[in-house]
Amino acid sequence: MPNVLCRCRKIIPLGEIPCANQWMIIADTDITEKDWESNSLRMEELYKRMKIMVKCPECKRLYIYWNGFDKEPE
Repeated sequence: MPNVLCRCRKIIPLGEIPCANQWMIIADTDITEKDWESNSLRMEELYKRMKIMVKCPECKRLYIYWNGFDKEPE
């Protein structure tokens, strides 16, 4: 797993699993009525829909990787 260099110049380590600096997020709209009605909400499928967020432990900036670590964060 890569490290992230924050704008405050702090290196954010992401190597530990679980990682306190990495968060997984999902929009409410990405969990459908079908998911709830069928009672088949599986963690593996939900995890695939999640986006990666990294939080700097120093300055608290958030970096959201909408398209994975291969693309630049916002």
